[in-house]
Amino acid sequence: MLIFASDRIFNTMALDRQNKNASYLLGRMVAITKEVCKDAPYTLVALTAVNPKQKYSYWFEQTSKRLILDSQYSQEWQEILSMLPADYEFPSHLAVEDQGRVQIGYYHQKAYING
Repeated sequence: MLIFASDRIFNTMALDRQNKNASYLLGRMVAITKEVCKDAPYTLVALTAVNPKQKYSYWFEQTSKRLILDSQYSQEWQEILSMLPADYEFPSHLAVEDQGRVQIGYYHQKAYING
């Protein structure tokens, strides 16, 4: 995994449960959405990275509803949500760096899920 700290980048390959960067957490949420909502589009991670507000809001709601029935990912979902600020809103657009963080969060969470 890449951890961005000002100008420096640290490389590690594991899921970073301490990373509170909203874009990284958004990527983790998309990975859980893809597991819980099998009907989510294949391109959801790419679409979310570019325009989270428009492309992910619906799937966020669907995931939240379905997790009531599927507790396998419920704890992980709650952990991620608890790391976001209480007033967090999905942004309309993300900077290129944040788009990369979404992708990294997605692939780290996906690797963790797949064991």
